[in-house]
Order: sequence, then structure tokens, then C-alpha cells
Amino acid sequence: MRGDSLIRPGQRDHGHTHDRAGRALRRSAGLSRPRTWTRGGALGRGRAVARSDLLEQVWADRGDDTRMGSFNTALWRLRQRLRRAGDIVHCDGRTLSFNPALQVQVDLMTFESALAAAHAPDLSTAQRRMRLRDAIALRGEDLLTGMDQDWALRERERYRRNWLDALGWLMALSAEAGEHGQVIECGRAILAREPLREDVHRALMRAYVAAGQRATALLQFETCRALLRRELAIQPMPETIAMYQHIAEAAVCRVADMVPLPVATTLAIDIAPQTQLSTCVTLARQHLDSADMQLRQVLAISCR
Repeated sequence: MRGDSLIRPGQRDHGHTHDRAGRALRRSAGLSRPRTWTRGGALGRGRAVARSDLLEQVWADRGDDTRMGSFNTALWRLRQRLRRAGDIVHCDGRTLSFNPALQVQVDLMTFESALAAAHAPDLSTAQRRMRLRDAIALRGEDLLTGMDQDWALRERERYRRNWLDALGWLMALSAEAGEHGQVIECGRAILAREPLREDVHRALMRAYVAAGQRATALLQFETCRALLRRELAIQPMPETIAMYQHIAEAAVCRVADMVPLPVATTLAIDIAPQTQLSTCVTLARQHLDSADMQLRQVLAISCR
């Protein structure tokens, strides 16, 4: 359902049927309405589409007296383009459908079948993740690009949402399995389309920390905060800020553990080593708070 390679007739007896059908549809680029209703028929997932509904959707800008003639012309032209692939479009006078005797592959149906396979109850976590990866990999461009009919917009959004949900599910399963690289890959893919998802930003922060990339985790928070400020003029949610503070403080404490204690001659005799460590931690936290305040001031100035 993406671009011109919408339908792939797959009956083996036709040899290179895939290539011929694809070229036929591309040569029909000027026949935008046949391509529109062919795509609409493909979205029927094997169900017959009422001819009256198709006429209303595709030729809504024409009068009743000319719609039927336009429809018959488009049907004849499409059959001529695809005649070597077989009688793909079946019309009984009232409805249209793809010929059930032919093996017609529609990539949306392939995606949904792969996604349904990931929901099988008897799968292990590893198998479910594999099925989800297979389904996600099938997505290319957005569905029905260049079409603005209401039904096309609904199908496009439904397809997009199913794909994003599959990414989120794979991200959660990968986090449970400790596959931090997969979590990061899924999170980035989601944010590329929905950059204001704080839950995904937090998942990325956790994955970066687990992968030993604390600095990248803190930068992810700054990215999230800057996006929310620029797009919505709001601050991150308390749980997002709390995660950032936890990561930052953990980093400070680790650095403090690595700081060598000053030699005894530079300290008063009554200061215990534990007090020295506490002083180092306090100073480090104060420095972090000061740096964070400066960053907020810079962001505030840049947003004016």
C-alpha cells in the first residue's frame, strides 16, 4: 500500500507477474482515480466493496450521470494494464473485489498478519520479539501517501498507530530481556515520529544508563526538556525530573568514590575520613546544581 507498488499479484503460473503488475500501475500514474479505488479495494482485505460506496468516495466531485461512465472507463483501463496478470478485479454489478482465485499480496495485510502472529499466546518472549521485529520491518512509507480522503486518513492513522504500538511493545520486552541496544533503537524510532512522548524519553534514559552511557542519558533528558519547553511551554513530568536527578546524583556519588582523599597534612587532625568524603559529595552536588541552573537560564534566554 506504499507508493506505486501497491498490489503484488503472486500467482506462480504468471512468472514475473510482480514486475508486470508494478510497471502497469506506474504507467497508469495519470489514472489517479483508478489507483485510488484500487488501493481502496486492497484495504478491503478480501471483502467486496459496494460499487455505490466506491463511486461516492472516488468520484465525489462528479455528477451521478457521469460517475458510472468514469467508473466503467477506469475499470476497463485497469484490466487492460493488468490483463497478463489475470483478471485481478472482480465485478458482479453491485460490488467489486479482488479475484479470490488469485494470490494477491497487499503489504498492509502482510503487516497485520505478522503483527497478529506476535500475539499468539503460546510464544516465548524471544519468539514474540522476533515476530514483532518481522512486523516492524515491513513498514516503509506512510500508508496511502498523497491521498487526503477521509477513509484514507483513517486507515493511515490506524496503520501508523499499530506500528508505533508494536515498537513500544518490542521496546518493553527488550527492556525485560536486558537488550538495551534494541530498546534504544525502538525508542529512537518512536521519537522520530512522536518526539513529545515522555515515557519513551524515560525508557531511553534507563537504557542508556544500563548500557553504561550516563552522559547520554542526561543529554536525553535535556533533549526532552527543550522539546517540551519549545513546543508546549511546559516542564517535564515529576517522574522524568526525578529520574534525571537520580541518574545525576548516582554519577556524582560514583565520582566522589573515585576522588582520592587529601593527605593528612592538609587537613585538620580532628576531621575524620568520612567527613572528608561527605564534604566532597556536597561540593560536587553544589557544582551540579549550579551547572543545571546555568543551563536553565541559557534555555530560558534562547526561548525568548
